[in-house]
Order: sequence, then C-alpha cells, then structure tokens
Amino acid sequence: MKTINNSGRKESRIVARVDDATQQFINAAAELCGMSVSQFLIDAARERAQVVTEQMTKIHVSLDTSNRMLEALDRPVSLSASTIAKVKRYKDVINENRNNHETA
Repeated sequence: MKTINNSGRKESRIVARVDDATQQFINAAAELCGMSVSQFLIDAARERAQVVTEQMTKIHVSLDTSNRMLEALDRPVSLSASTIAKVKRYKDVINENRNNHETA
C-alpha cells in the first residue's frame, strides 16, 4: 500500500501481512465506508497515530491542579543566602573550567 505525502505524490510503501480472515474483515469495513482498502488503512493508521501522539505528548490535569500550577508559577521563589552562595560557587567553578579549557 502506498502512502501519500503533503504534495499528494505517492512516495513510499507500507506492507503488512495478515491472515485471510483479517483481510476479509478489513475489505468489508473499507467497502462499508466506500473507501479503497489502502485509503481505509491509511485513515485508520493516521487516526491511531494521532491518538498515540496526543496521549504521549500531553499532560492532562484537573482544573484544580491546573490552577495550583499557575499560582505556583506566579509566586516568586525566594532563595536562602546559603542557596545563593552555592549557586555563585557553582557558576565560579563552571567559568573556571571554561577558562582552563580555552587556554589549553
């Protein structure tokens, strides 16, 4: 079965081997939809790909959780003097390493 890219030209082929019962089942479903088997399979695969992509790339939270996340983002973080000193030491070490590598 060939797939269609955005320009409408057929560029690549997807091949799947199935048993006779599965082929007959897919053929019947495609016919009921008034589609070719190829187009039926492409549409089904694209729908499934969309669902999987959305499930794997989006986080769904309740309205309450969403509001709490937004409130947390709006609150400025206050760092302790100790944390600020540690960050400064870390930056100094990083800058020192960079300088050593540049002169080497």
